[in-house]
Amino acid sequence: MRFAKIGVVLSVATIFLTILYLLLSISSAQAAEIRHVAMGGVDAGDCLAAPCATLDYAIQQASAGDTILIADGVYTEAGIKVDKTLLIQGESREGTIIQADVTPHTASDRVFEITGEITAVIETMTIRYGLAGSFARGGGIWINDYSTVTTVTLNNLVVSENGAYNGGGIANDGGVTIVNNTVVTGNFTTGNSGAGLLNDNQGLLTINSSTVSNNWTTGEDRVGGGVGTAGENSVTVLNNSTVSNNRATGHSGGIHNGVYVPSTTIVNNSTIVGNTADSDNDGSGNGGGVNNLNGTVSLYNTILANNIDMGGESPDCAAVITSQDHNLIEVDLGCDVVGSTGNNLSGDPVLSPLADHGGPTLTHAFLPGSPVVDAADNHSCPETDQRGTIRPQGAACDIGAYEHVGVTAVADEANTTANAPILIDVLSNDQPGDISNLSIVALNEPLLGSAVLSGTMVFYTPALHFSGVEAFSYTATDGLATSGTIVTVTVTPSDKDQILYLPLVRAP
Repeated sequence: MRFAKIGVVLSVATIFLTILYLLLSISSAQAAEIRHVAMGGVDAGDCLAAPCATLDYAIQQASAGDTILIADGVYTEAGIKVDKTLLIQGESREGTIIQADVTPHTASDRVFEITGEITAVIETMTIRYGLAGSFARGGGIWINDYSTVTTVTLNNLVVSENGAYNGGGIANDGGVTIVNNTVVTGNFTTGNSGAGLLNDNQGLLTINSSTVSNNWTTGEDRVGGGVGTAGENSVTVLNNSTVSNNRATGHSGGIHNGVYVPSTTIVNNSTIVGNTADSDNDGSGNGGGVNNLNGTVSLYNTILANNIDMGGESPDCAAVITSQDHNLIEVDLGCDVVGSTGNNLSGDPVLSPLADHGGPTLTHAFLPGSPVVDAADNHSCPETDQRGTIRPQGAACDIGAYEHVGVTAVADEANTTANAPILIDVLSNDQPGDISNLSIVALNEPLLGSAVLSGTMVFYTPALHFSGVEAFSYTATDGLATSGTIVTVTVTPSDKDQILYLPLVRAP
């Protein structure tokens, strides 16, 4: 009996402790606060009821798990340290601007340092004008994770006009970092690698649906104008992304992999074009698009083309490149392409310049005659392209970061009278997709009348004295895809075709 009472007491105590734990957990969950930063705010208080003036002050007031909302405006702050789990969210990508100085290349520090065993999310803002110190990393953002596990997600950002010794725009030093729907442009390095982004010290960097463009290295023989991966066991993955118009004075205008120890770069459904190696033209530097100096670079469903090596030795790639198939590599001079190559293409991909083709980032669209349409592997093709367009649009996915949306011909109706020809603008209501220059490639004659092409229109002539409804079909194209539909013409009787019936009257 005594043991039973003890058991009851222990059970009650256990229940009490369990309830207390749940209450504390709920209280802890409810403790997360939303703090505010706005132009005209004051750095006083807790940033809850009234906004603060600076992000740095708001971070100091925040607790782990809080959210900081930043209203649109230009905030000049340098050396902002994020050392606790936070969501930092701007009001709009182009409207919320965090800058290290009022002009580029004049700051005394980077914009953000993210450090500690935390999980941080920074999204929807522009980060610019940061300048890390001598031999420092990450002019815009430095993920400083040498001894802890730092997990960072960067969503919908513009990281522009920052500079550092390494990792001019973003440097991921050992962290687990994901970059989504982000533009990294106009950043530079004065040191070794990664003018746009650097991944080092066993870091895992994943770049999704982003554009890395117009970044550059300075100094002699510097590498990785767009993306650089260094450090043993560092892994960089690019999915549905564009690396374009970057340049390096040494190797790898677009993507550089490995320096002193092997690293890994994996590129899926991406577009690497228009990058330049050996940009100072001193004869030192190979691989305008990609250079695998040490480690493994693999390409899958990817365009590697139109890149430049000023020395001419290896314009698109240098060293060993592992193909996972269904790539377009324009020129393989200077590189050894191994792996699955049976469905690879070569030659010009026929791309438009980097521009806004929809979605949050710039892309290269396809022009008429491009061989990459419907040429990718569907088995591992992502559900959308870089813009968010559903894949596939045709018989198969397209190679690269962009999925072409073809013409959709829409049925037409027209009206005329007997014996009266009519000119029908059948393309006027068609959906042009990504290319607005539509034309007619096939025209099927109607059963009774006639239909002939007249430029981009159809000249229809009804049969003599015909009235009623008849139809014909046509096929439209944008130079890459086709679509067909029906044109229905209603022909009403003409007054001239009316027959007058008179009564028969006999003469007396």
